[in-house]
Amino acid sequence: MKKINFTKLLMVLLVNLVLQAKSQAPLKFFTKFGYSGIDVGYAVKQTLDGHYIIVGSTSSYGFGNTDVLLVKLDNMGVLLWQKSLGGFVNDIGRSVELLPDSGFVVTGYTNSFGNGGYDAYIVRTDKNGTVIWQKTWGGMDWDFAWDSGISADNNIVICGTTESFGSGKKDAFTLKLNTINGAILWQKIMGGSEDDEFKGIAFDNSNNVVVAGYTKSRGDVLGDMWAFYMDPLNGDSIRRLMYGSNKSDWANDVVVMPDNQTILAGGSDGITNGKKDAFRVWFNNTYQFDHYINFGLPNEDEEVYKIIRSNSGFCKSIYIYETREVPSNKTDIKTVAGDQFGSFVAGGKGGSFGFAEDDIAYDIAPTKDKGTIQVGYTESFNSINKDVFVVKRDSVLDFGVTLVGLNETQAAVQKLTVYPNPVTDFLHVTGASLNTYSLKAMLYSTDGRLLESYILDASNQKLNLSNFASGIYFLKVYSGNISKTIKVEKL
Repeated sequence: MKKINFTKLLMVLLVNLVLQAKSQAPLKFFTKFGYSGIDVGYAVKQTLDGHYIIVGSTSSYGFGNTDVLLVKLDNMGVLLWQKSLGGFVNDIGRSVELLPDSGFVVTGYTNSFGNGGYDAYIVRTDKNGTVIWQKTWGGMDWDFAWDSGISADNNIVICGTTESFGSGKKDAFTLKLNTINGAILWQKIMGGSEDDEFKGIAFDNSNNVVVAGYTKSRGDVLGDMWAFYMDPLNGDSIRRLMYGSNKSDWANDVVVMPDNQTILAGGSDGITNGKKDAFRVWFNNTYQFDHYINFGLPNEDEEVYKIIRSNSGFCKSIYIYETREVPSNKTDIKTVAGDQFGSFVAGGKGGSFGFAEDDIAYDIAPTKDKGTIQVGYTESFNSINKDVFVVKRDSVLDFGVTLVGLNETQAAVQKLTVYPNPVTDFLHVTGASLNTYSLKAMLYSTDGRLLESYILDASNQKLNLSNFASGIYFLKVYSGNISKTIKVEKL
């Protein structure tokens, strides 16, 4: 029998334990990313592999004024890859959904494509963010998709607002699309002569679609909360819920609890502590109004952006809004835990979180470790404009103390600049990183055609553009999955 070297075996076990400890995902952290433009995160989910997918908008990257930003972070908060989706005008991503094949469906709105001023924009990608198909929905006016969800049959349901169709100024719409090819399975438009909107979407325990927003056609002309339960097979209305004061009330989101209570979350101008308040309304499991809770500072406007069911055991629901509770700060993220009746749960580490400048979270999602992940934007941490802000919280909503930053190569790409611009012959690319890294650069026409490829390093930091016609071009510089696009004018 071969003799076992117990000393060597012990060393191997110790090394494995150290590696596992180092690779253990943190329960809490916060990070930001972006560049010189305005970069905002609007939606976040934990992916099937335990990482995070974020969708939002960017004016730092891409080809248009604003592009849809699709980003994947690992479970340590480090950027794995990012994509810019859209055309040459304005494209915004508002929600993202996971598919069984690890791909994604991104929804939002665009005026780069489609029929009218803005159209609802739906993009299906694979797990690496590569576009499989993209669709628009809308008419000659403005149409916006605000939220989405995946139905029990793995198709995508979208809700939003249309000014192109319906009978009023704005009408609420709900669409169901096939995730394989983007074909519309059904669509419903609801509303009257005034403004009506759907902002949030959920599913009940019987897989019915639940959409919520506000109406100025069916109740108070200033606006009331409303929600519809809809048949997932054909979109037919099953029931309607409404609540309102004598002033403006609106829902930004909806959640159905395990016991079939329905919670509408948004804001109210009629039941307040002074100005507009964050507002939540409970309907019991027989769909009757039960109670409401309002909260906010006397001299500030607040509204709930998102509410979710908690999987922590610490609380039953978690909701987020913005606040100015800390006098030395501007706007901070407010995270609140609720019990099964919506009352505040004490003992956790929620409350307000932010720094000297504006810090806002628009979305929150549960994570596999019984914590949550939040996304929005920050103007703190030396952000030039707005940067995407990500906050990972643990099971009792503690947010950690360490800022996880961009790694060195990411920062190197983002610091590159070009001159002269406009250029006649030679375009110089500058950045100290070119003395350390080799970067790939590609020149594109405005219609997306690749014209030339370059390698930038210490020996080559200028590009000969003398043979190209006058006009606008886009220079895209890569380091692995990180890229920066620079608009170049050729004289």
